[in-house]
Amino acid sequence: MKEFQLDVGSHTIAARAFGDPAGEPTLAIHGWLDNLGSMSALAARLPELNVVAVDLVGHGRSSHRPLGARLHFVDYVADIVQILNRLGWDRCTYLGHSMGAGVGTLLAGSFPHRVRSLVLFEGLGPTTTSAEGAPKRLADSLKAETFRVPRVYPDKQEAFAKFRDSRSWLSDEPLERLFERALREVDGGWVFAHDPRLRLPSILQMTESMVLGFLNAIACPTLVVSATRGWPHDAEQMSHRLQAIKNHTHLIVEGNHHLHMEVSDALLLPLRGFLGL
Repeated sequence: MKEFQLDVGSHTIAARAFGDPAGEPTLAIHGWLDNLGSMSALAARLPELNVVAVDLVGHGRSSHRPLGARLHFVDYVADIVQILNRLGWDRCTYLGHSMGAGVGTLLAGSFPHRVRSLVLFEGLGPTTTSAEGAPKRLADSLKAETFRVPRVYPDKQEAFAKFRDSRSWLSDEPLERLFERALREVDGGWVFAHDPRLRLPSILQMTESMVLGFLNAIACPTLVVSATRGWPHDAEQMSHRLQAIKNHTHLIVEGNHHLHMEVSDALLLPLRGFLGL
């Protein structure tokens, strides 16, 4: 396991490498308000692969987008392309959780030649809006665009209590792996390291037909993993999205939204089989 940084445009991306440097290049991408600690236990159970997990921009120990910049979901796709370029990877296996899974679907649909296989935990494309709802979403987002000064916690224990309350479904060990990279030290104590703007409503969202277009363009084998106690989703929408992917397997596993952090045999064995390990 090795910690390192990547300079990607104007951003510094914090990363951690696992496994065999000569193995299949594998990129592991966490979800919203998480960090690469989300993927560390899973990566450790795939030692044959060359896994690189990163903190997305605005998360963990990576830099934030400049003040005055608005946050757009598709910018993460551009970041991932640059990360692959900096790593020197023409193609990779992509593991994504939740928001990271949504980013992966756009990447694989836009650049099918760069994704050898796709594994999506608790996510299948980004959140959408109707064409009719887009004007109100834009207006609401701009009205809410107020920079929130992060709360300073005098000690880590108080910050951990807040962190635990926001992820009450996680057991202690996974929670601590996430918390390890969740804080930044400042004068007077600690603040959560993520960009506060991540909590603002998205300024623009795709329509469902746009997302289906990306899913239909995915060419690689795709494993979609859903948890029995996962994030609520629209069953009809999920069915249509699955049908849009030409070559997919849908695996339902006992667990919560962060089931990939528990790494049960019910998840690991089918995953290793899908990856040919």
